[in-house]
Amino acid sequence: MKNSPKKGQPGRIGYLKITNIIFIVASVLICGGIFAYGYFTFKTRANLATVIAVLCLLPACKKLTNLIVILPFKDTPKEDVKKIYDVTAKISDLPFDGVAEYTDMLFSTEQHVLRFADVVMTSSKVLVYSDMSDKLNQYAKDYFEKGLAKRRFEVKFTLYTGLNDYLAVLKRLDITEEVDGELVRYMHSLMM
Repeated sequence: MKNSPKKGQPGRIGYLKITNIIFIVASVLICGGIFAYGYFTFKTRANLATVIAVLCLLPACKKLTNLIVILPFKDTPKEDVKKIYDVTAKISDLPFDGVAEYTDMLFSTEQHVLRFADVVMTSSKVLVYSDMSDKLNQYAKDYFEKGLAKRRFEVKFTLYTGLNDYLAVLKRLDITEEVDGELVRYMHSLMM
């Protein structure tokens, strides 16, 4: 699809929910048709069409698992996205890639799925706006600080729970160097 949001773009979570539901429904209907064809043609369930129908359901099961995982999460409100983008647009007008920004990010870890409303990465900082619970925010902070240190990224990970605090920090952000491409690739690899 031409207008589908990519990883880290606003509206990604809602888009994934809709496409997963459509894929699941279509797969079930197609597999049901294949099964019905085999049953009515051969007058038994034990035929090749049944095997094909069951195998065709496997991708739908994977999508169903994905849907169950992302179902509790919502997209960042459009008003918040607009406020954030109004601020980051001013710092993005640099002659080099000083900032990498992602919105509506889902991260999969060993224990939790984490949702960040917005992430801004610079050469020395990873700034995160999150509206998760305090327990999950603490887990996310610990997880990413350890992960970044383990991979020897010399950046400071800071998590903000209030939008106004986050915007105030973004307004004061001073960009002097290009963001590390390895850092961007690492964070992108963790996204769902």
